[in-house]
Amino acid sequence: MIRNALLALAFVFVLPLTVLAQEEEEQAVWHTIRYQVDWSRVDSLVTLIETYDLPTTEEAKKMGNLLERKWLIHIQGTEWNVVLMEKVRSWEAVQNTGMEAARRTLYPDEATRDEIQAGFNWAFGGGAHRDEFFREVGN
Repeated sequence: MIRNALLALAFVFVLPLTVLAQEEEEQAVWHTIRYQVDWSRVDSLVTLIETYDLPTTEEAKKMGNLLERKWLIHIQGTEWNVVLMEKVRSWEAVQNTGMEAARRTLYPDEATRDEIQAGFNWAFGGGAHRDEFFREVGN
């Protein structure tokens, strides 16, 4: 009798918590990165994004962790004028979006990858950035 009561309590209290934890693990996460980019370098950054980042993004999406990746450039100018938004499958996917593997696939030569990265580093100019993580509500 006590055993049955304990099993019933386990189903009532433990099982919903387990299901809830699994749902939270699989919930998509938005990672936003805000940058301060010198306006004289924004056009170069846009060229780098269009030339290298967009094809890499499409390749990374095929790997399954990266669901969405968008760059936003502020129109009127502000201190934080460039935003990168990435939507990944789960919290665990934040550290492995697939972008690095996609870079290696598209640009197998390490010197080429280093040259591309140097271009992005120059465009960002060592300016500050801020990372933030969000979850969607209602999904």
